[in-house]
Amino acid sequence: PRGAAVSVRVEREGAAVWIRWSRPERLNAWDGETLAALGGALAEAGGSDARAIVLHGEGGAFSSGDDLRETATLTPEEWAAALTGFNRLTREVVAAPQPVIAAVDGVCVGGACELTAACDIRVASPGSRFGCPEVAIGLSISNGFSLLAPRAARRLVLTGELVDAEEARGLGLVDVVVDDVEAEARRLVERIASLAPLAVAGSKRLLDAAAREELERALDREAALCEQLFETADAREGLAAFLEKREPRLRGA
Repeated sequence: PRGAAVSVRVEREGAAVWIRWSRPERLNAWDGETLAALGGALAEAGGSDARAIVLHGEGGAFSSGDDLRETATLTPEEWAAALTGFNRLTREVVAAPQPVIAAVDGVCVGGACELTAACDIRVASPGSRFGCPEVAIGLSISNGFSLLAPRAARRLVLTGELVDAEEARGLGLVDVVVDDVEAEARRLVERIASLAPLAVAGSKRLLDAAAREELERALDREAALCEQLFETADAREGLAAFLEKREPRLRGA
């Protein structure tokens, strides 16, 4: 139901700002209110003197991405606003001067999987699962994934299949697979905090600079396609099938 947003917490822990969220009964799906809270949290963290930012979904899921129960009720204008909220997350991650670490434990699909591609370091537990299932409900990717995703990950976009953490690592979606992602994130924060701060921030700018303008164009292209697809019969059927817990009957109409 609307209004049942994920609880988003911003906590300072040593040299890092941790952004945590929890709504385990919905696999930490993000609705519009949550997207706004996450965007604000990332902006706050990026403007702090922290040396790193850690993103972590609690309760056994990173996030199942877009809250489709809410999406099924949105007007085209509200859907466009939701896409702006998703794309803001990528913009804030890239704009942050600090390295951003995604600590993934559990399901990480859709917009959440796509967001991790914008993060600087991705750590996952062995039981995590990754994928871009939007095509299965008549929609498409966002968060700059069309530019940021490794070419090897195209299969996930075009088939909607999910893969485990080890296969995701082989595809370039994950950097490290460990049992305790929070402990590994803390180790990485300590390492980053021991280095020269201006050099770290400058190096992140160098890594992102070449693609910044192209990323903005990719975000605009993705939003345009997502908005167009939202009004198709396939998207209406896909969302209805999700709500009714059945397989969608997609025809390309």
